[in-house]
Amino acid sequence: MLGDLFPIGVQFPWFQPISLLVGLTVFGGSGFILNNWTTFPINEVVLYAAVISLIAVIFFYFVIIRPANRTESSTGFQLRDLVGKQGEVWVAIPSGGYGEVLITTAGGNSNHIAGSQSDVTIPEGTQKLSFLK
Repeated sequence: MLGDLFPIGVQFPWFQPISLLVGLTVFGGSGFILNNWTTFPINEVVLYAAVISLIAVIFFYFVIIRPANRTESSTGFQLRDLVGKQGEVWVAIPSGGYGEVLITTAGGNSNHIAGSQSDVTIPEGTQKLSFLK
């Protein structure tokens, strides 16, 4: 969004839209409070509000934004991601029929319908099955 303002290759990870909103909100709030509840001249009110706002943006970046960026990950997967994965049979798979398997992925456990390609009955509890397309 704001990346077009800077030359290519210049990046400021702390300069994000949410940081701008936090800064403006804290600047306005602290300016309002300082203006109404203190006897500071307007020049000092603006200066103090800007300093408070800058401290709030730095605090918000290091306490909320930066840790959140490091933990972002998707728990979604596609069926083609399961090719070659191993799992456990939860419902026996009869020859020529279908059963249910449990596959553990990064996002947790996932149940799927499965069939035997070799027309062999696969009993419940069988582990380390390899899944094919």
